[in-house]
Amino acid sequence: MKADNDQPKELSYCQTAALAVLRLKQQLQHEYEQAHPELRDVIPAILDQEEKNAWNLSSFPHLLVPDLVEARMAKLSLQTEGANDPAAATNAVHRIVTEYPNGFYTDRTVILAGQNLSRQGDPAGARKLFSEFLKIAPQPGLLPELQLAIARTYERENKWTDAIKEYEGWLVNFTNHEARPRAEYSRAHATFQAGAETNALAHFTNFVAHYPTNELTPRAQLWVADYYYRSGNPYEAEKNYQLLSLNWPGSELACQARMMAGRAAKERGSEDAKDYFAKLRDDTNCPTNLRFEALFALGDYWMDHSWIHWRELPSSRRVICVESLSRPGHSESSDKVQQIKPAVA
Repeated sequence: MKADNDQPKELSYCQTAALAVLRLKQQLQHEYEQAHPELRDVIPAILDQEEKNAWNLSSFPHLLVPDLVEARMAKLSLQTEGANDPAAATNAVHRIVTEYPNGFYTDRTVILAGQNLSRQGDPAGARKLFSEFLKIAPQPGLLPELQLAIARTYERENKWTDAIKEYEGWLVNFTNHEARPRAEYSRAHATFQAGAETNALAHFTNFVAHYPTNELTPRAQLWVADYYYRSGNPYEAEKNYQLLSLNWPGSELACQARMMAGRAAKERGSEDAKDYFAKLRDDTNCPTNLRFEALFALGDYWMDHSWIHWRELPSSRRVICVESLSRPGHSESSDKVQQIKPAVA
């Protein structure tokens, strides 16, 4: 009977302690994110892990959590404190890896440290750090991300063949990983950089077909269109630029694609070019500099055809007309097309 009477009190205490820990974690998260904004992504994981450790060590976890979190953050901050000193950063991470090879956030710390090394001009050092960590912890939670990071170090060194090899191996090993689209796109880009444009075309074309809603797909579609434009095939180029502008109208690349579609149409001698340029010129949703580019391209189109519509002539252009086409009292019938002999300034 006594045990039954004690049970509600025990439950009440556990609930009270859990609430206290929750409030403490919220406070600590705010403080540490303010002090270490560069570690914002890993701080919640550290708090969760140390809460678990505190419950395992004591019936008063709220008394232990602050010290446990502080100790972990002190070790982790060694990496960021050495951000401008690659050797210090590497040594700090090595200590963390040695002490906590299977720690909840250790693999992410290694990735962050390696990325810092790579940005500071030492991709080989970053690759060494990743490889050594994989020897200590061969199956970390972020193994796919680590192997992608290794591939990117080769990109930093312009070792495109090695990067392709890494991406190919990754795609074989991680068939259903969420980062697969990113890996396929990176492989296609590395293939292009290696000089194998035909293979890159196949990769980017397949990417567009397999991932129609991915955030990288507009860029892949743009690469395909640019390939055909560079290759002297304005028909295929225009078609692919159109696909980009129609399928991703809200993309930042859509306006650029419309401009290039106009240039491709002009290359093949089509009057569609002027429509592309005119519509882009009038589209207030497109960047101003691109609208001006369309304006001048439209002027060039009219001049290339040896005639100019007075409404289409840019107001400030390198070409000066022999007579003004916007004089007062200009009749509507004469608004259509004027045969003008341009004079070059």
